[in-house]
Amino acid sequence: MAHALAHPDRNLTFAFLVGWPSLEAANRLVRAHHGEMVGRDYGQLRPAAEALTGRYPADATLLHRALAEDVLGRASSRRYGYAVRDVRTCASPAPLLPAEPGLEDHKTFLARLRREHGRKTGFWTLQGDLPRAASEARELTSARTRCLALREFGQPILNGAQPTQNTIQRFVKPALLLA
Repeated sequence: MAHALAHPDRNLTFAFLVGWPSLEAANRLVRAHHGEMVGRDYGQLRPAAEALTGRYPADATLLHRALAEDVLGRASSRRYGYAVRDVRTCASPAPLLPAEPGLEDHKTFLARLRREHGRKTGFWTLQGDLPRAASEARELTSARTRCLALREFGQPILNGAQPTQNTIQRFVKPALLLA
């Protein structure tokens, strides 16, 4: 057991502990090293997360989040359905999650996903939350345009500054196309 826990590949160690089965050791490994779990290794992490769900819902949640964040981080649109399923799976045990440092609640997790991946409309459509994510992305684009205009003119465009044609082409039109 000590040899397995010392292995540098945390996903492989985790899969071994779940298959052994030593769910208590797997639980400790997730708590200590959940930031090192590679979500791309869904062949090992997904069954392990499902095995932990009954006794260790917080750890299963961390694994499902890692799986979803990896899909979104790679913008792998073919896998958005799996990411949605993982995010929804995280919502079920959300009330059971302990308040611990480093373990964000489900609402905070969703807000971070919206902030970091708000433009991935395929994911948010499957999640059933497209209008909110799209409006937040437009707000960010609008804020970016105002910041760029502020840097260029010293005052926001919307407050009476007269932009040059060059500035409109460089900043405003691309931002409007993104909105």
